[in-house]
Amino acid sequence: MSFQDRLLMVCFGFAIGPGALLLYGLYLIPGTAPHFGIKDFFVPGIVVGGLIFGIGVGLSGYFPGLIWISLGQGRRDAIYAVIGSLLGASPGL
Repeated sequence: MSFQDRLLMVCFGFAIGPGALLLYGLYLIPGTAPHFGIKDFFVPGIVVGGLIFGIGVGLSGYFPGLIWISLGQGRRDAIYAVIGSLLGASPGL
């Protein structure tokens, strides 16, 4: 992060900029307004979710963004981390 190559910052900018514009543009369409309010503070859910997340990162050795990079490089162990992250992010499971 010596800022000699600005590719990472440009990638983040292109991801955040159009995403924010699309999100707030969606807010203008009637009937599709997302809920931007503050969520309830649910301590047991935060504690249990944090523990599961920490244990998963510790066991797999991958942080969520790096799973996809490792999968693109052909690492077989990343497949299990991808499957676990998709199952963990699925509602109702």
